Amino acid sequence: MRPPTIRERCTAWIGLAAVKRVTEDLAGAVVDLEQADAVAVRHCLLAEQARIHFLRGNLCFPRGDLDGCLREHGIGLELAKRAGATELEAMALGGRRRSPMD
Repeated sequence: MRPPTIRERCTAWIGLAAVKRVTEDLAGAVVDLEQADAVAVRHCLLAEQARIHFLRGNLCFPRGDLDGCLREHGIGLELAKRAGATELEAMALGGRRRSPMD
């Protein structure tokens, strides 16, 4: 069995963070995203960085940090565009909507 690639390790931390968000382990999710982010930035993994910022935005929301949510989703959107990741762009756009009246 081959060792996981850098991208696979990063993706695993992102996946762990996503699960921890759903199970309301917000602190654990933040730690996993920090680990993923360090790898993604160091290795210029733009799509992974976009997903990290999207999840960070989702972690801000239950804490009532709407500004942080919008900021993180905005960063995620820009990274998704740079990566050419249209699905991630759509996810980030969904998180940037303030209200039905916007």
